[in-house]
Amino acid sequence: MRFTTMALFFMALHGLLWLSPCPATETDQIRKPVAESIRIRQETQEQEQRWRDDKEKQLARYDYLQETKKQLSKRRSELEDKANGTESRIAAKQKQLEDIEAIQKDITPLIDDLIKEFESFVMGDLPFLAEERRIRLQRLVELCDDPEVAVSE
Repeated sequence: MRFTTMALFFMALHGLLWLSPCPATETDQIRKPVAESIRIRQETQEQEQRWRDDKEKQLARYDYLQETKKQLSKRRSELEDKANGTESRIAAKQKQLEDIEAIQKDITPLIDDLIKEFESFVMGDLPFLAEERRIRLQRLVELCDDPEVAVSE
């Protein structure tokens, strides 16, 4: 809009110069600066338009990057929550393993004591099915001594 008003003003001024009875050299002296002024103004407006276009592109890119940043922040938060949950589950499993090891350390002597008590009970009890009881007791001792058999069995 500004360009049109300015252009009309310079055209009117240019037209008046043609109509005025000035010598040719004076009209050239006036015409050249007016034409130069119009050219400079057109270039300035073109440059301003390029700057506005570039500004719009940069703002659109900025908005896109801001949205991407929000999405990435949200994703990071979700992954951190997931990692924290996984770490807590790992810690719980580690605790369970430690408890199992402690139980295995404590249960082996207990089983040995129970077998000894059972042997003394069988020896001091009435001779009812003595051979079968002796065989079962022997299998139990062999089972406890076998390294391939888990303590839980």
